[in-house]
Amino acid sequence: MADPRFFTPPAPLTLAEIAALTGATVAPLEAARVMRGVAPLELATTDDVSFIVGPKARGAAETRAGAVFVASTHTALVPACSACLITSTPQVAYARLARHMLPDPLASGQIDTSARVSPLALIGEGVEIGASAVVGAGAE
Repeated sequence: MADPRFFTPPAPLTLAEIAALTGATVAPLEAARVMRGVAPLELATTDDVSFIVGPKARGAAETRAGAVFVASTHTALVPACSACLITSTPQVAYARLARHMLPDPLASGQIDTSARVSPLALIGEGVEIGASAVVGAGAE
């Protein structure tokens, strides 16, 4: 799950919606299942989607992911607790879903009062500078 300090929590998606977004296929009995995030196999919870690339995928047997992008030739690696999102390109489908669920965070355009910024630094419009940051002369 993405850190809510940096990302707005994504809207939940059904596996049918995820399949349509990514070009994957999902079993009809699993289509209504709802996912709330993306995560690596080792960190995924029942609300997350992850991916398995091949038989040596670390964490595949132990994952708690609610759903997993996987090639049709590797579905046997998916634990019973996880739904299969079948695709020939699991990593690409995962990346597409992650991009959809975790868009770029928007910079606030604020400079924290504890930040030290040289007057000789060139700071672009809308740049956010966090607490205790130091931006030296000549920085762009």
